[in-house]
Amino acid sequence: MKRITFLRALVAVPTAFAGLAVAARTDSTPIYSGTLAGYKYNMGPLVEQHIRVGMPLRIVREAFNEFDSKAVALFSGDWRLGYIHMEENAVLAQMLDSKVPLEARLKEFDATLPTHERAVVEIAMPRRA
Repeated sequence: MKRITFLRALVAVPTAFAGLAVAARTDSTPIYSGTLAGYKYNMGPLVEQHIRVGMPLRIVREAFNEFDSKAVALFSGDWRLGYIHMEENAVLAQMLDSKVPLEARLKEFDATLPTHERAVVEIAMPRRA
């Protein structure tokens, strides 16, 4: 996803105005979708029989990562599946550093593809009332 597309999606997130009573919504606004960097070097290929499309993933900010100070890792339980590509992680890293709530899920998975293309993740911002 290009940065401008990401930023446009971010700006489109609906907000509640002070004083207005709005019903709470449980859905979310997708702000990122892409393959995982390092999938084949992490636990991804070893745990493929356990991962399912739609499953939630845990987002972990790795500020002290030796290769990328803006690293954002994605986990299924204790298994690190991979990272958001370093060319695309700056805004997500800043959001996580600012404690913006984000959700992640496995959007697509195809074991027949080359390992670097198998898993597609989606990151979204929960919508608030």
